[in-house]
Amino acid sequence: GGGYPALVKFMPGEPDEALVVFVPGAHHTARIAYGGHEGSQDEDFLAHWLVEEGYNFLGVSYPIATRNPVMKEAHPELTAQDWGRQTAEIAKRVVDEHGLSNRIIVIGWSMGGKIVQPVSEAAEEAGLDLDFYLSFAATPPVTGAISMDAEIAMAASGYADRSDLYAGWLEQLADNNADNEGRTIIDERTYLADYVGDMSINLQGYGLRYRDGQFVRDHWADVEDFKSYDFASLPTIAMIMPNEVADGRHALTDQANWGLFLTNKILHGDIG
Repeated sequence: GGGYPALVKFMPGEPDEALVVFVPGAHHTARIAYGGHEGSQDEDFLAHWLVEEGYNFLGVSYPIATRNPVMKEAHPELTAQDWGRQTAEIAKRVVDEHGLSNRIIVIGWSMGGKIVQPVSEAAEEAGLDLDFYLSFAATPPVTGAISMDAEIAMAASGYADRSDLYAGWLEQLADNNADNEGRTIIDERTYLADYVGDMSINLQGYGLRYRDGQFVRDHWADVEDFKSYDFASLPTIAMIMPNEVADGRHALTDQANWGLFLTNKILHGDIG
């Protein structure tokens, strides 16, 4: 979609219900919402429960380099606008191929907040009815909401290598397994091989952009790419917020940060 490869999973629900499109956070495949690895159980993942409620489910993984490769080439030049077009084009194709209603709901997890304007604009261009965007502990595209001076390693592929974060995510995964009566949802080996990997720095919001084979700091390029100022083109926004200390930043900031976007979206609408 949008000229870039994607890993896609469709799970049918009721044809008249909306298509829920899940986009993952940083360095994750959309498998985090539907599983599918050997030994996984459907009921441990979000997609199963959405389909149980009648919704159609679509997981779309942006270009990513996992240990068990699912894509042949790296695309460090991928932008948020590319990501939005890719997601909308694939959603439109699935709607047409499966005779679904034209209504979609986009769920963005963590870094998936950066797709809110690009996918809204692209969905309109594709003729889709984007009912609303749902933040799953997602970071909105506000300059400065995350570090403005981060130094991130570049892999040989040109992708961002943030494998130093994996240990923290594994701790959270261990907590999930413990909360699941001790039954493993995703084992560590599978998680590191199939669920996480290197990706484009351009999507992450740190003001770092891939350009001429290196990362350069250009916050204005982020602003132009995420188009967070274009309130009129945003969808309606809903939020599901965490309350765990392990995700304290989202717990403390999401309601206020997304409230800024939702309020201005309303005021830039028909009553603006």
